[in-house]
Amino acid sequence: MSDPVPGRVPPIIRWIEGVSRLGAVAAAALLAAITVMMLAEVAARSLFNASLLVTWEISAYAMGAAAALGSAHTLATAGHVRVTVLVHALHGRALAFLEGLITLIGIAVAGYLTYALGQLAWTSLVGDTRSWAGFRIPLAIPQGFLVLGMVLLTAQLFARLVRLALGLAADAGAPEGLDDPPEAGEPAEPSSAHAGRSR
Repeated sequence: MSDPVPGRVPPIIRWIEGVSRLGAVAAAALLAAITVMMLAEVAARSLFNASLLVTWEISAYAMGAAAALGSAHTLATAGHVRVTVLVHALHGRALAFLEGLITLIGIAVAGYLTYALGQLAWTSLVGDTRSWAGFRIPLAIPQGFLVLGMVLLTAQLFARLVRLALGLAADAGAPEGLDDPPEAGEPAEPSSAHAGRSR
């Protein structure tokens, strides 16, 4: 759903959403890198009967980083799986209150994850904790990507809360046409495209 009045979106919210998009780009690049590494591992095993050893370890770290870095943009574009029973049952102020409450809870959870993962990464950095296999990669590196992803998610949840407070679309990139579904037994309204073709 596009914003009803785009000019009302504060610049800080647009900036947060822009950074979230960069996180999604980084996540996509990591997924592409995982694909390349897995193909290289398969080729090495098939052609040379040998393993590259480190590919599995790096791929696991990259998968975690991709999930974390992509979470904020997924939220901004309504990509997360949601149970919408109450959302479809409520309207007006009740729905706005529920959305705001859920977003506040999300901020609390994401903020705690940011803190906890930050503590873990800092402990790994100070103690020079490394992986037990492969190239003994410092664990602070993959953990740092998780922290960054949670920072982005927390910021995006804050942006969502501000949108709700301003009466804007909660999800910046939600597609059009996601109105409440028709009640059971009620015929769905034809889309404008179908209506145009039926004339």
